[in-house]
Amino acid sequence: EGSYPQSGTRLAALVRTDVVDSTPLTLRLGDDDASSLLQRHLRVLQRVIDAHSGRLVKSLGDGLLAAFDSASTALRASQEMQASTNRRNRLHGAAAPLHIRVGVSAGDVIWTADDIDGRPAIEAERLQSAARPDQILCSRHVVELTGGRFDQQLRSLGARSLKGYPRDIDVFE
Repeated sequence: EGSYPQSGTRLAALVRTDVVDSTPLTLRLGDDDASSLLQRHLRVLQRVIDAHSGRLVKSLGDGLLAAFDSASTALRASQEMQASTNRRNRLHGAAAPLHIRVGVSAGDVIWTADDIDGRPAIEAERLQSAARPDQILCSRHVVELTGGRFDQQLRSLGARSLKGYPRDIDVFE
């Protein structure tokens, strides 16, 4: 697990995920089956976080918020989360496929005993909300922090308006 403080401010890369259309899924499968499916999904994502030395900050019901020591690691973990979800759909998901949206942000994060706050947390949530199913969105700042490691994989979507932000930010997928 990364070296995350119990409190204070520290640079981190954040990954926020959300299962697309989890409410209709719950209504179709029923509470117990949907809950079981989502818990299995979150356990898979937790294994990805652990494999990349990240920290699960909190579970969000049908998604999560995780922190990593570097933007590159956060992007690699995000890609693996998508790949794991897609693999699950190919192997077991014909009746109830899952699709996730992912937002990745980085910056100074304010840590408390059991949560985080600050611009990166808000930005990761806004990017995740703006993403299409099976899409990973990140900010230019994340791209710059990777030092060119993802230049061949990332594509600029241009300046985008995010809810609550006074000006557009450059978004990449």
